[in-house]
Amino acid sequence: MRTSRLTLTATLLAVGLSALPAAQASAATGASGPSIPFGTPLFQKSQLGLSADTGVIVGDVDSRVVLWKDGQTKVLTGVGGQANGINASGSFTGSTFVGTGDYAQSRAIVWDGEGTPTDITPAGASRAIGRAIADDGTVLLTYNVGAGPSQYGVLRGGALTPLPLGEKGRAVAMNNSGETIAVTYPGWVATATKCTAAGVCAALPTPSGTLRSEVTAINDSGDAVGWAEVQTSPSTRDILALLWSDNGATVLPALAGETGATATRISDAGLVGGRSGGTAVVWRDGAAVELAPGTPHATYELGISGINSAGEVVGTVVDTRDGTRKSNGFLWKDGRLTILDGAFPLPFSGVSGITEGGLILGVSFASKFNPLYPEIYLATTWRAKR
Repeated sequence: MRTSRLTLTATLLAVGLSALPAAQASAATGASGPSIPFGTPLFQKSQLGLSADTGVIVGDVDSRVVLWKDGQTKVLTGVGGQANGINASGSFTGSTFVGTGDYAQSRAIVWDGEGTPTDITPAGASRAIGRAIADDGTVLLTYNVGAGPSQYGVLRGGALTPLPLGEKGRAVAMNNSGETIAVTYPGWVATATKCTAAGVCAALPTPSGTLRSEVTAINDSGDAVGWAEVQTSPSTRDILALLWSDNGATVLPALAGETGATATRISDAGLVGGRSGGTAVVWRDGAAVELAPGTPHATYELGISGINSAGEVVGTVVDTRDGTRKSNGFLWKDGRLTILDGAFPLPFSGVSGITEGGLILGVSFASKFNPLYPEIYLATTWRAKR
């Protein structure tokens, strides 16, 4: 099961990036592209966020969900629609609006690989959104009944299993087995939680002295990652990156000399990505590996947006030296960092994810701080070389 959000952060879309130091911006490349998918409108803002390796690509054009397939595009929603998760066959889920004004309702939708929609909104719900979809069609839902608070449930074979997450609780992700990770608030304290496919939820174990914890990602083996804030002494606290598996909770070490670490991604092969201090890292064989060693942390920020089972890590690097926060996508594999240029003549890029087959999704754009370029954002792909 593959999930990704359509929208890149405002940081990524607002600006562009000058190159990393020469040691990182090698002329040798680990990716082909950039390529603008055929059929992409040239005079509307577009970006890509979801893809199956069957040829289905889903993105956003002027805040409308759009399907790219077989060299054609198909608009699927009006303004405000969203697509949040896709499975291996190319079915994807999200939401669209029906009605207008005060009578508009968000309806949870599953689209097949041709873009044909099926409304899966629970009976009596005033609002619903599909959050993730497994390969067997199971969907993680958010929904509201009347003016009540948001609820979460897993829809399988037409039967809805509510998740007892309590007040303020929120589901984060679901894997192919229908297991869901969530953050709940017993005693108003954020608590990393995991729910079975049958809807039985329990707090995940955390180190002694934990004050609060969150879970951020889960793979198809049921391994999950996140972090905990821990009281390490009467006067000190630390943020610890955590991996939850059948062996319980494992603390993932920070880089030498760094304090504070958070794990935010995990592949089905078990590669974990996140941050140590202010530095993007992966954890391999229990050790933290910096993605861009030697890069001055005070002037460059790297953030991870996707990892696949081939060990390919993608994200965006931001140059903060001149205050404009210019950005470009990157691909990292086996210690090698490749900067992903935007599609000509747009020099900058942002990356939202990567498929198991190595297709990298994102956007090319020009800096709005440069008066010579209009604000153009074009859906763009790259492909990891293997």
